Amino acid sequence: MTKSFQFQHEMLHQVPIPVKLLTSYASFGLTELELVVILQIHRFAYEKNFFPTPNELISCLSIEETTCSKVLRQLIQRQFLSIEQRENDLQQLTEVYSLEPLWKKLFLAEPQPKKR
Repeated sequence: MTKSFQFQHEMLHQVPIPVKLLTSYASFGLTELELVVILQIHRFAYEKNFFPTPNELISCLSIEETTCSKVLRQLIQRQFLSIEQRENDLQQLTEVYSLEPLWKKLFLAEPQPKKR
């Protein structure tokens, strides 16, 4: 296997991120830390883990589990993230994180002016 093939393989395992999220997060009052937690939740969902634990999230971050839990709580309280119940393939109810509130704000609402 050549190096270029290995790189090509890695390039096929990418997560799409909306440019508007990267360019507008601050105007919605999100911090860089909140953005990175959101990006990790988005990545986990892309990998079919719809309810990563704070411990799973921090495995890719440089923060403590308590900080991660606090950020998750704040994102839920500020209505950027929600926890929903969904039925899995076995007809069991499971909880999942939903970024739908964030996507609605991002693509339907006007951002607030950034406070300085």
